[in-house]
Formats: sequence, C-alpha cells, structure tokens
Amino acid sequence: MNTTYMLEAPFFVFKKKHYCFNCNQLLEVKNVSKIVNSKSPEAKDFDFSCSDSLFGSIKYFYNVFYCKNCNIYYSIKELIEKYNYLKMSKKINETDDTIIMKAISKKIKCEKIILNMIVFILIILFLLFIS
Repeated sequence: MNTTYMLEAPFFVFKKKHYCFNCNQLLEVKNVSKIVNSKSPEAKDFDFSCSDSLFGSIKYFYNVFYCKNCNIYYSIKELIEKYNYLKMSKKINETDDTIIMKAISKKIKCEKIILNMIVFILIILFLLFIS
C-alpha cells in the first residue's frame, strides 16, 4: 500500500441533520477506510492524483452516514443524489389544478396592475382638464 489519503466532505453536508430514507431515524456520521487498487473497477470513483504514485493500492479515509435501525450506510454522494431526486419528484408531482391555479393568479395580478394604471391615467387626465 502506497499512500493514505483523507477525503473530506463539503461543509454543508454536516450543517444540517440527515434522516434515513427508510425509517426516518437520525443518521450518524462514521469514519470509514477503504483500500482501493488503481486497477480495480471501483478506482474510477476515487482520485489517484493526490498520491505520490498513480498506481498500486491507496488507503482512503472518508465519512459516511449510518442508520442504526436499518443498518444502512449512505455515502455523501448517495445522500445528495437522493435529495435531488426528492426535490425533482415534488416538482413533477404537482397536479394540473395547482399549475392552472398558479397561472390564473399570475394573470389576475397582471390585470390588477393594468387596471390600476388605467385608473391612475384617467385621474391625471381628469385633473388636467379641470384645471
């Protein structure tokens, strides 16, 4: 084994609490290590440019999230992908009625603005003709 390397997670991952997608229990952060050979298929997921040698085995240390209840480990990449999927599915699951209601409310707001402008112009014209 050539080198030991520490993979650090982005700070925003630890800024909020994360919950299991199966049981909604609070996830805890665990430090894990893995020995990766540069010729193995999983090497594409790791950065070998950080070591002295681009070939051979490298021991990586990194953080994962662990659910005690389900005994499941989530990598930071998996968490981010699941959160993005949930955000997209919420947008897709909007019903046609809510989309129509949003469009109608926008149109009503525009019509109110136009009506207010017309009333304002009429008042100014009225005041100009009176004086």
